[in-house]
Amino acid sequence: MNITNLLITPQHLTRHLVKWSLLFAAGALLVGLPWIRWVQGRDVLQALVGSALPQGLLYGGGLGLLITGVVWPFFRHVPAGQAVLHRLNAMLDFQQLRVRDIMLIALSAGVGEEVLFRGVLQPHLGVWPTSILFGALHPLSWWYMLYGTGAGLLLGYLAIITEGLLAPIVCHTVVDGLLLWRARAWAKG
Repeated sequence: MNITNLLITPQHLTRHLVKWSLLFAAGALLVGLPWIRWVQGRDVLQALVGSALPQGLLYGGGLGLLITGVVWPFFRHVPAGQAVLHRLNAMLDFQQLRVRDIMLIALSAGVGEEVLFRGVLQPHLGVWPTSILFGALHPLSWWYMLYGTGAGLLLGYLAIITEGLLAPIVCHTVVDGLLLWRARAWAKG
């Protein structure tokens, strides 16, 4: 056996990221939706959509665009943000990402993470502990963990305001999709 076959390269990781993202989202739904229904006793459709479909889409999309507009310049021009961007590019090779890959990764993260964090954990732990855990599970740097915690707070309160997961899912998907798309363009020069 050749030792290079055992190494996980950025190209290898990037090639399989979509598959792993989809598996994560599927697992989150398989665990999260029954948990919401039978442990929390909530109607799953109501938990997902919230009080109003248009409101969830509008709030989620708007906040996602706002967050991206604030965060991307930080990644590009502040040393702590640049370090995260370079570290992620070294791990994932942004240039290999296709638009379809970006959309699937963003949607998988948006759905999977929001069902688990805002749908399953937040009703039991509360907004702050769930957000701190969310940030801690993004350990690229201290700054990125703080960013994750802040994003978790925004997503958590968005779930409360809209009484559902649709707005946080849309917001999370928009942020991840636009940031990956911008990172891909940045990596290509």
